[in-house]
Amino acid sequence: MNFSQNNLNPVSETFVHGVSTAVFRQTRLWLVLVGALFLSLERSAEALRLAPTAGSALSLVAMWWDSLFQHKQSA
Repeated sequence: MNFSQNNLNPVSETFVHGVSTAVFRQTRLWLVLVGALFLSLERSAEALRLAPTAGSALSLVAMWWDSLFQHKQSA
């Protein structure tokens, strides 16, 4: 997205970019941590039959989020 079309000055544009990058990184970190939690539950507790499905779904979401972040950085 080109922020200059929204009449933001370069300082505001840099601030918005910095904040959005920080939010992406923080969210990605939480997705990885929650995914690791589910994967550890999957390995340690066979009685939790929901863990493999939830762990796989979170892994897919984390990969999607990572690809979105990589695309955002390259743009």
